[in-house]
Amino acid sequence: TWINVSQGLNGNSIAALAVLGADLFATGSGDVYRSVNLGRSWSNPDTGQVIPYSVTSFAVHDTDLFAGSSYYGVYLSHDRGANWISVNSGFADTTGNSVYSLAISDKYLFAATSNGVWRRPLSDFPARSKSGVNLIPSAPIIIQLSPNPTTGIITVHAPAIILNVTVYSILGENLIELGHPNAPEFTLDISKLPPGTYFARFVMPGEVITRKIMKE
Repeated sequence: TWINVSQGLNGNSIAALAVLGADLFATGSGDVYRSVNLGRSWSNPDTGQVIPYSVTSFAVHDTDLFAGSSYYGVYLSHDRGANWISVNSGFADTTGNSVYSLAISDKYLFAATSNGVWRRPLSDFPARSKSGVNLIPSAPIIIQLSPNPTTGIITVHAPAIILNVTVYSILGENLIELGHPNAPEFTLDISKLPPGTYFARFVMPGEVITRKIMKE
């Protein structure tokens, strides 16, 4: 017999599950969720850099969690999903390289992608330092969105030169594009979009930052 343990999940379409220690991870509607009580409740653990496209697969190695995305390759978290870093060096085409499945064998991570099967030594990936501090590069530019969740108009606080802003769906569909805002504070109007989860991609000289937007 089965019982439903979906409380807290955003929708019921779950693409993958993973176990890391005593924690259970699931991906639903593109987000990553974690349960610490065998699925009785779920929460979204991310507090920092998020995965910009829908998560399709997981792989676990020691205390690290890998996630494959539907459009932008592989991501790695050292802190149980709170922060993620892109680990796509070596892919022939990072943009558009959907990862459908991940697997670990011997000393390699394997990725089944839209461009074939790829492997990379686990020793190549950034590691957690011996002091316990994650070796995750902190973004030197802090972009704030308010209010978020929003009903339509969201204010962007960006103390940097923004070359381009793109708002896209969890499926990677470009919905809104804004070029050269040229202001430390500007607004995005997503009032015409239906309620749901979206992502805003901010392109700056030498850096790209993605932030999640919740439309009520």
